Amino acid sequence: MAVKRYFYPSLSKSFLPSIRWQYFTSDQLHLHQLYDLSKKDFNHKGKKMAPRTREPFARKLFKGVLVFEFAAICGVYALFHAMNSSRDFRSTMNRRLPSVLELYYKSNEWAGIYGIRELDQAAWSAKKE
Repeated sequence: MAVKRYFYPSLSKSFLPSIRWQYFTSDQLHLHQLYDLSKKDFNHKGKKMAPRTREPFARKLFKGVLVFEFAAICGVYALFHAMNSSRDFRSTMNRRLPSVLELYYKSNEWAGIYGIRELDQAAWSAKKE
């Protein structure tokens, strides 16, 4: 029986891995393959798997909460900007959502800007007359 020779790369164990080519005879290759297969555990039926962590779910949930908060802040700023720049929009908000308009007036008063409520009421009463 003829011995076949195979030419396979193997990694050296130096600091920078380099490829070193080695010759294996058919008998050595067979033992080499059996040695690699003996390291693997194919009989895992009796063993319990490690429990999965909830870290990926927690990260997705955290990212979702951050995106939701960012969208909410952008929406509140857009609403405040629209109310701050247009008296007509404040009139619409007075008809549809008076509690939001009241919150707008109170936030301006907390910031030290007074008189917007009175100017709006005077303009709206003059418009009705």
